[in-house]
Amino acid sequence: MDVARLREATAADHEAVEGAVPLMDAGLDRARYVAVLQRMHGVVKVWEEFALRAAPPSLLPMVVERQRLGLLEGDLLGLGADVPSGDGPVLPGWGSPGELLGAMYVMEGSRLGGQMIARHVEGLLGFSSGEGGAYFRGFGDRTGVMWKELVRVLDGVPPPQDEVVIRAAREMFAVFGGWMRGV
Repeated sequence: MDVARLREATAADHEAVEGAVPLMDAGLDRARYVAVLQRMHGVVKVWEEFALRAAPPSLLPMVVERQRLGLLEGDLLGLGADVPSGDGPVLPGWGSPGELLGAMYVMEGSRLGGQMIARHVEGLLGFSSGEGGAYFRGFGDRTGVMWKELVRVLDGVPPPQDEVVIRAAREMFAVFGGWMRGV
C-alpha cells in the first residue's frame, strides 16, 4: 500500500473531520473541551473494542499497545467530568485485515495531530503539561516511532488490497466525523 496514495485519497475526508472537532478553535473553553472529550469517548470505545476483536494474531500486539481509552477516561475524571456510559457510533462490518488497517490509519493518524492539540489546549485553557490532555499526548516521544511502525505495516499490504484500505479509511473518517458533529 502506498501510504502517500492513501493520504491523498482521504485528504478531503480528513479535512471534513477536522472541521467537526472544534479543539483548535480560539474560543474553546473548558466546558466545550469536556463535551468534545465525552463525545470522543464513544468513538474511541467502539473502535478499541472492535480492533481487539477483529485484529488477526499478527496485528493484535500492535492493537493492544495502542489502546488509549484509559487515557481519555483519566482526562475526563481529572477534569471532574463524568465518563459517558452510553453507546458510540456503529462501525461498518469490516472483516479483513486491510479494512482494519484502513480504519487504524485514521485512528492512529489522530494521535499525530494530538500532540499539537495538547499544546494548544494546555495554553488556551491554562492546564499544566499533561493535565486534561493525556489522551492527546498519547505516547509522547514514542508517537512518531509508533506511527512509522504502522506505516511499515501498511507498506506491506499488497497493491490489490489498496482500494480496500482506502475504502475503510474513508468509512472511518465518515464515522468519526459524523459522530463528532453531534457535539
